[in-house]
Amino acid sequence: MMLNKFKKNFFLKINKYYKYLFIFIIILNTNIISYNHNTKKKKNLYCINKIIFFGINKIKLKNLITNINSYTKKCISKKDISNIINTLFLTNMFSNIDIFKYKNLIFIKILEKPIINNILIKGNKSIYNNFINLLLKKFNIKKGEILNNVLLFYFKKNIEYVFLKNGMFTSKVKIKITTDINNKANIQILFKENDITKINKINIIGNNNYTTDFLLNYLKINNNFSFNKRIYKINFITDILVKLKNFYFNKGYINFKIKNITQYLSFNKKKLNLIIKIQENKKFFYNKIFLNIDKKKYYKNIKNIINIIPGDFYNNSVVIQSRYKIEQFLKNHGFLNSKIKIKKIFNNKNNTIDLIFNIKTKKKFYVRKIDFLGNNFTHDYILRNEVLQMEGSYINIELLKKTQKKLYSLGYFDKVEIFLHKNYDLKNTVDIIFKVQEKNIGFLNTNLGIGMGGSLSLDTNIKQNNFIGTGYDIDINFNKDFYHYYLELFVMKNNVFLNKINIGIKTFINKLKENNNLFYDYINRNKGILGIIKFPINNNTFLESNFGFIKNRISNIQPQISLWRYFKSIGYKKYSKLYKNYLLDEFIIQYSFLHNNLNNFKFPFNGNLISIDTDFTVPVYTNTGNYKIDFNYLQYFPLNLKFLHNPLVFLFKSNIGYGNSFLGEYPFYKNFLLGGANSIRGFKNNSIGPKAVYYSTNEHYCNNKKTICLSDNSIGGNFLININNELIMPFPFIKDKYKKEIKSSIFLDIGNLVDTSWKNNYLSKLYKIPKFSTFSKIKASIGFSFKWYSQFGKITLSYAYPLKMEKTDKIEFFQFSISKIW
Repeated sequence: MMLNKFKKNFFLKINKYYKYLFIFIIILNTNIISYNHNTKKKKNLYCINKIIFFGINKIKLKNLITNINSYTKKCISKKDISNIINTLFLTNMFSNIDIFKYKNLIFIKILEKPIINNILIKGNKSIYNNFINLLLKKFNIKKGEILNNVLLFYFKKNIEYVFLKNGMFTSKVKIKITTDINNKANIQILFKENDITKINKINIIGNNNYTTDFLLNYLKINNNFSFNKRIYKINFITDILVKLKNFYFNKGYINFKIKNITQYLSFNKKKLNLIIKIQENKKFFYNKIFLNIDKKKYYKNIKNIINIIPGDFYNNSVVIQSRYKIEQFLKNHGFLNSKIKIKKIFNNKNNTIDLIFNIKTKKKFYVRKIDFLGNNFTHDYILRNEVLQMEGSYINIELLKKTQKKLYSLGYFDKVEIFLHKNYDLKNTVDIIFKVQEKNIGFLNTNLGIGMGGSLSLDTNIKQNNFIGTGYDIDINFNKDFYHYYLELFVMKNNVFLNKINIGIKTFINKLKENNNLFYDYINRNKGILGIIKFPINNNTFLESNFGFIKNRISNIQPQISLWRYFKSIGYKKYSKLYKNYLLDEFIIQYSFLHNNLNNFKFPFNGNLISIDTDFTVPVYTNTGNYKIDFNYLQYFPLNLKFLHNPLVFLFKSNIGYGNSFLGEYPFYKNFLLGGANSIRGFKNNSIGPKAVYYSTNEHYCNNKKTICLSDNSIGGNFLININNELIMPFPFIKDKYKKEIKSSIFLDIGNLVDTSWKNNYLSKLYKIPKFSTFSKIKASIGFSFKWYSQFGKITLSYAYPLKMEKTDKIEFFQFSISKIW
């Protein structure tokens, strides 16, 4: 019993203290585990006092070293060391990093990447320096930067891609890097540009319905003549493939495929043969056309727009065009956000296609207001007069485009843009903004010179279109020297009648002093007034009609044969000093045509300019009727040839003029003149053509008592031919930024001027007077020209050497002019 009681008490005590025993065991085990962990952790830590760098020369690493030195006097792990290495490598400044430990010191040995000192480009001809420098800048390869071989690799690959894209398969680029003692790198980019690969032959296989010759002719490829071989370019091949696909798609072969393209290079990689393998598949035809539109009001209109007839073969361009026409129709009726989906359902058994046009017009927009921007000079009302779109009505895109053309036709703007601003209001309104860029339409041309007797001469032309923004064009011409002055005033108002026709007026007065010390064949004091009607056909083409009255007062008549030939034809029988003044009144009608599509105002390189001027004189009193036609043609041809990495441009300019009388003689004061900087260079201004021949009289004696004698005074003629050939090139030895402002050229000028009414009678044969009625003695000159658009104006300097000339010609090798445009 006592034993049982003892056992019972013992187990009760154990049951009372087992919790404390369990807690003690847990604490004991935790301390053992913690001790083992700390012992293990201490074995993987390195307690250091200092980090020492080797190899730092040029690169500034103060901030980086400060961050790394934060690990000193601490115990660091292998992971911390790995982070230090990663931090250094991420700077991209080092090509190699070594870390090693000695006692409580860590040594970091680095090998710095070199710094770029200089970049030299050699051997490039087809690839310009501007492109190469732009590519280097893109990859941050420039002087002072750290050399990065990866970026150099990408740069090289881009150059090689340019070679490949342009068919330069044998061309190469090599990059050489040399480093000096200071760890600076000099980069040499060496180009070896060889001949461009040419396409020798193109063949198409797999075609069953169209012959290969037909397809090649359609693609404008000629395999027969070597001089027609095209240079290999990826863009050229892509264009061929796109054009071939479109051809088959538009002929109904909707499942047409280009299976592969095989290229065969010759051994020397200068020629390439292409084989295009195609699969035509079946031809499909239209079956049914369905139209679903949410606005039934426009169902008939759109049905008429869809010009697709069931039974015709499928034509992809017709489908695209129909979609475009529907979209434009809806935009012209206010629906700017319409959605058009065309669903095609194929029936491979019957080779037919069903088309379903699903159209959602959505909201209709109305115009709230119309504003203008950029017209700092031109008044708003001038622009608003051209607007066809009405405020308050639904928007019509077609009217906006017509308005844009009308604004261009004013001639005041270089650029006209249309912007639509949606107001997102309940009325679905938009604001229309016409943003214009005004032209530099002022012109000042001034020439100074020394006239007869040492007097200063001034020739000025001032032109201002859209004068102070009012829509009036004003042109003033003024010429004055000691003996003579000429003044002309021209005023035109644009878009007066039906907002299309320009109406203007021109008046002029021309006076010349009589002086016994001067010798003139005649003095013509005239004045006149002309009405002008100008009709712009489009932005580049104009028609002009002038009519008015001119009063000529001719005096100081000398015994010159061509003058008295005309006076005899109008009733004056012989030369006499009694006739001091001859009044010749004229009513004239003039018509002009001008077409100008030159692509640049200063230095055009493409386009042409054509002008035809006609002049008809109605007889008044003693004057007889006559006519005059003047044709000018100017054409710029951009050439594929290059000089100093810039394209060459060929300029062809011609001028043909003819005048004659309906009855009698052609008036001498309307003669054409030739020679000078604007016609045939190397000859003095207006010095080419027939010379004055004089009768011997009491007041005018010829040498050796001749009845008639020849002088070197030019009097002009009624038939003119002038041709200018000019090769325009960049001026050498100047920087690229100035090449747009300075041009040079070599030229060949050819022409002559004759008097078709001149007759070689026995006197002219006796005294060996030249035949002024034939073109046998052509004038020609060759030379060099320099043009500079400076801040002071357009400066033109030319040197010409006459190739064909006569003893009586007046030569002027150097010619200079300056004009101002603002």
